[in-house]
Amino acid sequence: MRNWTPFVLMLLLGCSTPKQPKIGMDDVTVPRDFHPSLGWIDEAPSQYERYLGMFREGYWDCIKAYIKDINYIPQKSDRDANGWMSEIAGYNDGYIAAEKDMERNIQRFGKPRTAKYLKDVSDGGG
Repeated sequence: MRNWTPFVLMLLLGCSTPKQPKIGMDDVTVPRDFHPSLGWIDEAPSQYERYLGMFREGYWDCIKAYIKDINYIPQKSDRDANGWMSEIAGYNDGYIAAEKDMERNIQRFGKPRTAKYLKDVSDGGG
């Protein structure tokens, strides 16, 4: 009976495996240093907004590099940005998040399938 326990649990709980590669930012955790203070309204845009904007830009710049070449090998210098500290950190963190997403997709689905998915996304499908 004990041999059947994992199988029965899997049937009851189900298992969730993705059917295709996935890209796109989930919830982004902004470092506490860039959270708004009481005077944040005076700053436009705030450090928080700067971080999020550059996170988004870094993420999609990395994805674009993989769209161009699925064999892309990220270099540390690819994550570099100029600007406010919040912008530099946001770009770097976004780029790293995209690298991790792409590594996971390639490992799980292989390069050909991931490349096809990226092409479909860049062509407006998905």
